[in-house]
Amino acid sequence: MYTYILFAHSWLRWAVFIIGVVAIVKAYMGWKNNEPFTADHKRTNAFLIASIHTQLLLGFILYFGLSSKVQPAFQNFGLAMKDPISRYFAVEHITGMIIAAAIIQIGSIKSKKQASDTQKHRTAFMYFTIGYVIILLTILSAIMTDKMSWFRFEI
Repeated sequence: MYTYILFAHSWLRWAVFIIGVVAIVKAYMGWKNNEPFTADHKRTNAFLIASIHTQLLLGFILYFGLSSKVQPAFQNFGLAMKDPISRYFAVEHITGMIIAAAIIQIGSIKSKKQASDTQKHRTAFMYFTIGYVIILLTILSAIMTDKMSWFRFEI
C-alpha cells in the first residue's frame, strides 16, 4: 500500500503544478485585463483546491502511517534533526506544504468574498502565487540536494 500511495503522491504533484500555473495565469490575466470572474475561473480554482487537498491527504497518510522515512524520525527526533534527509521529510516538507495549502485555501475563500471581479482575480493571483512559490521552494530544496527525484517510475 505504501508504494501505491507514494507513487500517487509523487505524480499528483504534477497535476498540482499544472493546475496551479493555469490558475495563477488565469487570475493574473483576469486582474490585468479587467475580465469578469466567470464559472471557468471558479472551476479552475476549485480544481486547484481539490488537487492540493488530495495531495495533502496522501501526504498525511504517508507521514502519519506509512512512510519509511518519517516513522524512524519519530523514534528519535533529536537524531533525525541532525540528518538532512530525515529532517526534510519529518519537518521541512510537511511544514512547507501545510503552509502553502493554507495560503492557497485562504486565497480561494478571500477571492470569492471580494466585491469586484478585478479584486477577485487580484486576490486569487496574490495568494495562489505566494502558496505556489512556497510549494516550489519546498520541493526544489529536496530535489537540488538529492533528497527526492523529479519522477517516480517504480511502484
